[in-house]
Amino acid sequence: VSNGVTTSIEGCAFALGNEGDGFLLGQPYYGSFPNDIGDRAGIKVVGVKFGDGDPFSVDAVAKYEESLLRAEKCGTKVRALILCSPHNPLGKCYSRETLIALMRLCQRHRIHFISDEIYALSVWHNPEYPDATAFTSVLAIDTSEIIAPELVHVLLGMSKDFGANGLRIGCVISQHNPALVAALK
Repeated sequence: VSNGVTTSIEGCAFALGNEGDGFLLGQPYYGSFPNDIGDRAGIKVVGVKFGDGDPFSVDAVAKYEESLLRAEKCGTKVRALILCSPHNPLGKCYSRETLIALMRLCQRHRIHFISDEIYALSVWHNPEYPDATAFTSVLAIDTSEIIAPELVHVLLGMSKDFGANGLRIGCVISQHNPALVAALK
């Protein structure tokens, strides 16, 4: 538990990377992510551009891998992939298939998968878009055949879903990484 998801993000940056390392982040992204991971922890945003592609599709995973390989070729060690699910600022949800594909990418490269789910309860059925992708929490996916469980972390908070911005409560759920939990404490 921390004093907000911003602090949880920063704590993960300190605990999972070293100054100069990178975290993959699909574009566009929440404007404070670079500050949250970079101002004090010194983690770089490794931006992922999708061109005309759908950033929420399984096909987008190839763009994440291209950005990872490009960053590492240029000397930036990528330590994690962080995403906001549901997405901020686009408001869309990632499909279960896309989340699994992203976790498989993280497993292949042995990087951490961080799902910021601060908007998890801020989705609802919209009859004007009946086929919109529903929210799936990473915590609802059996990851045993997908990714080493110590690489999966979920961030939750009170401010968005409960309209409680002044109530600074955030948490990191890392069920299989006691070293991360100890570092955050």
